[in-house]
Amino acid sequence: MCWNVELHPLFAQEFLEFDEAVQDGLLAEIVLLEKYGPLLGRPHVDTLKASKHANMKELRFTADNGVWRAAFAFDPHATSSHCTGRWR
Repeated sequence: MCWNVELHPLFAQEFLEFDEAVQDGLLAEIVLLEKYGPLLGRPHVDTLKASKHANMKELRFTADNGVWRAAFAFDPHATSSHCTGRWR
């Protein structure tokens, strides 16, 4: 099964401002998420702890000399939606 990954509109705008290396890193992780969906685990995905929203996960990747994280959740319609990304 192939999963549909949608970027939140606000994050999509922010994504365009990232350096190319960060964009490439996140896109590579999104490809894996589309392929494996909820079965994708560490080191690519981990659970966000103490989130205000249920079932939040984060994609983790290294790019541009830093570790980046992009939060997402699977919705009831089997789609994941990225909501934010940041350097850590």
